[in-house]
Amino acid sequence: MKKLSIILTTVIVLSLSSGVALAATSSNSLPNPGLTPDSPFYFLEQWMDSISMFFTFSKDGKAQKALSIANEKLAEAKKMAEKGEQKAEAVAEKDYEKYMDEATQYAGQSKATGKTNALEQIQDATARHEATMQKVLNQVPEQAKASIQKAIDESAKGHENAMEAINGEKKDQNEQPEVSEPKEQPEQPTNSEKPEQSGSESGQ
Repeated sequence: MKKLSIILTTVIVLSLSSGVALAATSSNSLPNPGLTPDSPFYFLEQWMDSISMFFTFSKDGKAQKALSIANEKLAEAKKMAEKGEQKAEAVAEKDYEKYMDEATQYAGQSKATGKTNALEQIQDATARHEATMQKVLNQVPEQAKASIQKAIDESAKGHENAMEAINGEKKDQNEQPEVSEPKEQPEQPTNSEKPEQSGSESGQ
């Protein structure tokens, strides 16, 4: 019973920290990382992230949620890099890659009204991610640079994928053919409307 209470308390704390992360997503800085992969309770955060994605139903909503989680995962990777926790950093980077891929995938599947907006948010976020990790790259020791470079490459890939999707979406919109109305065909005279032949013509 005591163990269950601890787990429930941890879940509530994670929910609150997720709310803080969502609020910080709209700013130019990364959100508070909350629990990091070096914590023994990190599996609870991963579980909460999966539950949160599961109970988000629209494609556009899933894209937004995945992007928010990816922001947090990058913040975790940054913190682990600064602490020199390379194994924990690799876990956060793997989760970051996973949720960025999901964000781009769901954004591409969302309704036309929200698709371009979602893709543009991903494009903006990945540009900020890349800039942030470039700064971290100059601060970490040499042995940590490879993993940071991997995160930078992933951000660049996500940025490129979003940009290609946006350009493809705009191109499709511009190339949609106009539907022309069918031309009215002149009415053909019926047998009763045909002019009667003159007598001179009938006698010939």
